[in-house]
Amino acid sequence: SVTAISLIPVLVGLLSSSIPAVKTKLLPFFVSFAAGVMLGNTFFDLLPESLEGFGSSDVMFAALLGIVFFYLMEKYLLWHSHTYKAPRNKNTSLLVMLGDTLHNFIDGIVIAGAFLASPLLGLTTALSIALHEIPQEIADFSILLESGYKPKKAILFNFISGLVALIGAVGGYMFLSIAVLAVPYFMAFAGGMFIYIACSDLIPKTHEWDKVDFSVSKVIWFIGGIASIKLLSGLIG
Repeated sequence: SVTAISLIPVLVGLLSSSIPAVKTKLLPFFVSFAAGVMLGNTFFDLLPESLEGFGSSDVMFAALLGIVFFYLMEKYLLWHSHTYKAPRNKNTSLLVMLGDTLHNFIDGIVIAGAFLASPLLGLTTALSIALHEIPQEIADFSILLESGYKPKKAILFNFISGLVALIGAVGGYMFLSIAVLAVPYFMAFAGGMFIYIACSDLIPKTHEWDKVDFSVSKVIWFIGGIASIKLLSGLIG
């Protein structure tokens, strides 16, 4: 799963450079669906799994820490937006990629921890992260192009950034397989991060397209994202 997610930057770069409609027409639906999947994964899988046999106050505190942590990381380390008004400066764009690399490292740890908790949780968490990566990598690819990098070099930078998720996954698996009791709290922490990403980054972005018929379509995709996790949990769980 982590390997597949690491390849998303390459696929996104190739599609974005060869098929402009991927960015202009399909992105709103990816964002809406990803927001639904992230919230569905949090409330149907991550938090319920964390609450089994553990104190609710501790689990909810861990979830709150996840929200606060990602807020602070985004505030001070990441340029984390799905817009394309990127700074046309190579140094600034490299800082953006550095922030995204850190984000990918954390994604790898989250996926490893989820699979340690249960295969179903690992699958739904990997799906959530993969769907979120699609609009994020489109944004990163656009930033690099607008900063003056050629498509091939932009794809290479995105690929290297994505590979860091593998390092995070290996490190997370080694640590959490030893500290088994920390897994439920880490899942709650990851749930808090997902809530923040969905509500702070993804959902606000869906409001930027104003046509009524477009809005209805986005709502359907959003609900579809939630329903897909519920269905997947029911079929496999």
